[in-house]
Order: sequence, then C-alpha cells, then structure tokens
Amino acid sequence: MLVAVTGATGKIGRSLVRELLHRGHRVRAMVRITREGHWGNTQLAVDELRQWGAEIVPADFSDDDSMKHFVAGVHVLVHNGYHHVNEGQHPVEWTQLNILGTVKLYDAFWRANGTQIIFISSSAVYGRGPQFEEERFDSAQLPLDERTGRAPLGLYAVYKSCIEDTTATFKHDHGMKSSSTLRPVSAGVGSLLGFRCYDDKGALVNEVRRLLQGEEVVLEMPEKIVAIDGHDFGVGCDLLIRKGLLNADIFDWYVFGNTPVTPNEFVEIFRDVLGPVKLSIKPVPQARWQSDRLITDLGYQAGGSAATLRRHLIEIVKRTP
Repeated sequence: MLVAVTGATGKIGRSLVRELLHRGHRVRAMVRITREGHWGNTQLAVDELRQWGAEIVPADFSDDDSMKHFVAGVHVLVHNGYHHVNEGQHPVEWTQLNILGTVKLYDAFWRANGTQIIFISSSAVYGRGPQFEEERFDSAQLPLDERTGRAPLGLYAVYKSCIEDTTATFKHDHGMKSSSTLRPVSAGVGSLLGFRCYDDKGALVNEVRRLLQGEEVVLEMPEKIVAIDGHDFGVGCDLLIRKGLLNADIFDWYVFGNTPVTPNEFVEIFRDVLGPVKLSIKPVPQARWQSDRLITDLGYQAGGSAATLRRHLIEIVKRTP
C-alpha cells in the first residue's frame, strides 16, 4: 500500500509518516525544494524521513506537473500540507496556494486512479463552536462533535472548512467511497503537540525550559486536558485506510481527540518526566468538549492524552541544551 503524505516535514506530518511506516505502509513524502535547489531548513527532516524508509518526492502546490508526479501510482493521499503565507497581506496568493492548489492536487490524484483521500483538518473550523450554537439556540450543554455547525474565523479556518467540503465532493462525485476528514480537537495545550524535525517549535517548549531552570510556572488549564500529536494521527489514518479499503462505512468527518487528563494528572506527568519541578495549574472554565464517538465506533482506541504528553515532554528534553 503506497500512501502519499503532504506536509511530511511538519510537526504533524513527521510523526504521522513514522507511524504509517511502523504499521507497514509504504510512504511517499512530499517535500518542497527552495528556489536555490536545496531542501532549505527542512534538510534534517528530509534526512530523517529517508532514514525511516520514506520515499522523498519534491513537489509544490504551485507546480501542477510536480503534483502529478507526486500522486502517480499512489493508492491513498493523506493531505496535511499547508503553505504558511501571510493570508492577511497576500489573500490571493494564499488562496491560490492552499485552496486552488489542493483542488489541483485532488484532481491529479483522481486522474491517477487514486482510491482514498484523508484530509487533516482542525478544530478551527468550528470557530466559536458550541458557544456560537448557544448564542443562536440558547442551549447550555452542546457537545463539539461531527454535527456541530461550523463557524470558521480567519482564513486558515476557512481553508480547512473549504477543503473538508472539497474532500467530500471528490468522494461523492468520483467514487472515492472511503475518503474523509479528521478534525483534531484538544483543550488546554493548543490544538496539536509536536516538533518539526528541524527546529524547536512546539507547545509548552518555553514553559519546560523555565521549569528545568528551576523557575515556577503557573499554567491556565481546563478541568479536562486533551492532547494529540502526529503519532495519534498516524494511528487514526491507518485505521481509516484499512477500513476504507474494505469498503466499510466511512463518514465524511470525524472529530478526533484523546482520553483527557485532569490538571493534577498533568502535573504528575511533568514531574515524572522532568523531576520535582515547580508547576501548578490555575483552573479555567471548560470552553467545550469533544465527542469522538464515530471514530471510536469505527475501531479507534485513543492512546490517551497522558501518553501523548509524555512523548512530547521527552522530545522537549532531548532538544533542550
């Protein structure tokens, strides 16, 4: 099974690729080359992906021929890539690279007889989520799930929402029965955890460094803390691939979360990995909660936020001088 992954050098894609390889898939990783003809600041990520066994293919959303080459012979496309241009200052360029570029990628994949698309979305599609629903319908207990009305705020959220619909359109119009979208949802620690291979960007990095230097850190956290990372995405994508290729019932959208931890458990995980650090939690109201019932019914078993946080902290320590 050949799986193509866009955004393979990013903080989600890197761990996602590793997990798919670990689960027996062949993986083709899309990597952009700079105008000078080299990998730029992604060189370390490219080397690592290649070392794991991924096939490295240079391609870019602005280059139609490269996208056709990228999807040739591919069975499953995991679309995780995103051009980080300043959409506020360059909305036309941003639209061409991300929205129109994705449509061209999907079209090339369909014309190459591709079978399944999995789009990595974001909880940003909900915007205000249940709060928005409460404003309209005055309901006090609304879950954030597949049925929650989308209310994207900002062009990034608009992109995610638009490509969700594009994925569903290609599924229904071109017979890709198993194509679907994963919407990650978390609470308290940012939407996603993880590092890009070539730098030290990731949630909680500064806080961990301060703790390791003996400083006291107070974090504002809800009562239920949910964390996910690229590894969790790899598990979810593997499930959708295996179920989808057997023509199982695959829905258009899945809300994707993990088993939550309490603030006290969160602190204990930190101290278990980092030692007796000075960390405390300031409780804040729970803004929303997620339902991953559909993907659980499909067979997904969440690894749990505790395992995700532990992986993340261990990687931070490795990268901290």
